[in-house]
Amino acid sequence: AKRLLRFGNFVFLNDALIFLILTLDRPILGRALGVVTVGHYDFAYRLGNYPQSMVTNNLYSVILPVFTRLRGQTAELRRVYLTTIRYITYISAPIAFALVLLGPPFLRLLYGDKWAPAIPLLQTLAFFGLISAIAGPTGSVFYGMGKPVRQLFIHIVKVVALFPALYFVALGYGAMGVAVYITAVSLALGMVSVLWTNHMLDIRPLEYLGAIAGPLALAGLLAAAGLAATPHLPVPANSIPGFLILAIAFGGAYVGLLLLLDGGMRSRVSDLLTHP
Repeated sequence: AKRLLRFGNFVFLNDALIFLILTLDRPILGRALGVVTVGHYDFAYRLGNYPQSMVTNNLYSVILPVFTRLRGQTAELRRVYLTTIRYITYISAPIAFALVLLGPPFLRLLYGDKWAPAIPLLQTLAFFGLISAIAGPTGSVFYGMGKPVRQLFIHIVKVVALFPALYFVALGYGAMGVAVYITAVSLALGMVSVLWTNHMLDIRPLEYLGAIAGPLALAGLLAAAGLAATPHLPVPANSIPGFLILAIAFGGAYVGLLLLLDGGMRSRVSDLLTHP
């Protein structure tokens, strides 16, 4: 009972720190830059964080019990963890890079030019969401292996790194500086979490990169090609036909090339179609 209570205390503290991390940036930004800028930032943050909120957050209730059950079976936990981040990257990478490519015409098409200041924020925070999605399962590994103090350490460092530094970043560099700063902090601490997890599970760097590099590179290259092609579309990108051309081309190319280049994914899709 004492051990369970101690574990629960760590969970409570982690949840409290997560709440601070997710909510304190808006009032700080509002005090430094005003409510209009907060509106642009908040919209970009919520949309940019879509890769994590849609993909990783929905998996927590599934992967945590699995990782907990596999405690003591390092080889199997290692296999399941790598498979998990591979599939998370399959989904979150195209979402994040689609936000970079399609965010500008989407915002102008639906909300008009008054929301244009949110565009660079969205394109930056899309990478924040992608980083959070890929690094997210490390927390479930820490909990599953009975090491919640490691997740608590990461969150404490993040709170110290963000507050009150965000206020001075906002004053000096505006909302864009805040977006870049929180993305950089998330990248740095996400790398720490990943390296820590990889050490615990005896995962080699190239093995980890092999699980995520393919979809990241593919989605990134397609988004770059789309951005380069946008000025040359036969219709404006911020029109419905132009937006649909970009969206269908990006999505179709990603799925098609992924199936062409990834034999494992191709086999799994074939199995699903053959044995639904």
